[in-house]
Amino acid sequence: MGCGSGNTAAAFAKEGHDVVGVELNPTDIGYALELLKNNYPGTLSIIEADYSLVELEGKFDLVTWWEGFGLGSDADQRKMLKRIADEWLKPNGSVLMDVYLPSRPARHAGEAVHLDALENVAGSVDMIEKSYYDVVNARWIDEWQPLHHPEAALSQNLRCYSPADFLLLLEGTGLRIKALEIDDHVINIDELGDRMLLDHAHLEAWAFLVQLVLE
Repeated sequence: MGCGSGNTAAAFAKEGHDVVGVELNPTDIGYALELLKNNYPGTLSIIEADYSLVELEGKFDLVTWWEGFGLGSDADQRKMLKRIADEWLKPNGSVLMDVYLPSRPARHAGEAVHLDALENVAGSVDMIEKSYYDVVNARWIDEWQPLHHPEAALSQNLRCYSPADFLLLLEGTGLRIKALEIDDHVINIDELGDRMLLDHAHLEAWAFLVQLVLE
């Protein structure tokens, strides 16, 4: 879901898997279609479509959703999770996805970073990236401002979830958490205690990785 320029999808195909990538952005589609010229031990196909609307044939052992969860409302996320469970996932299949945490964008709200233009990418220019955080709605707001044309700035925002928030969101979707990691540290969501030792590195993590399976 949201395969972007297709590099991750191609990496799976190189490992012998049969992969279907879905992407809406026409620029990314152009890069992804170039990857179809390569030969892979597995198969790779790219579909230009909105993954919230696309109809796919068959069901899958694995559904991946990288750097796209949180766009839209809670209802949008829950609708997509339920669609994965109902339409796309095989009975013994898994979902692998990353979920943005609120701690890092909250800690770095108001900061600006200068980013150099990307080499060998047509149209890329020096950018100023500014981060904001909406503490009421738990949304990270990411603004990209061309260095020499600040009037052309664009912003995007997404909902951030703590693991506890995410557990609540899963209710009624038909999915449950099988495994959860923050920076390769396995989190046992079933353990509740009176005291938690704070790992400051986790406050700087962008996201947690989660594996979901059917209930």
